[in-house]
Amino acid sequence: MRKPPMDVCLFLDVLVSAEKAGFKTTVFCKPTNKGLCLNGESEYPTRYLHSTINAYVRRALSHCSTWKDTHHELERITQVLTNNGYAYSDVAFVTKKIVDKWYTNKGEYHPHHQRSHQAFLQEPHVFRLQDGRKDH
Repeated sequence: MRKPPMDVCLFLDVLVSAEKAGFKTTVFCKPTNKGLCLNGESEYPTRYLHSTINAYVRRALSHCSTWKDTHHELERITQVLTNNGYAYSDVAFVTKKIVDKWYTNKGEYHPHHQRSHQAFLQEPHVFRLQDGRKDH
């Protein structure tokens, strides 16, 4: 097995490489990856099929640090999904929807998220192991 260069680190499905200005990240696929996923021609509900596309697109957006790498990964995803029976129009529609949502929601403040976390931290629950009842 070949070892990666010293300036590259593989972690889960992320390839981290050292650059002069910092670090660059992108999606890493093993050479043994056959590109299989839920078949687009299967009789699953549409929301399951769209969820598969959604997972691939969100991974590309969250793991790639440059737009060039993101674009390359989105092209690879489109090819993988169309090879698995997904209609190109469905892939393009869901990809556009997720990318638009990703970039329009960046930097938005959601106060209800913070309150729910604070409420959880302020009211801890202790479980008794014997009978499963909560102590407050």
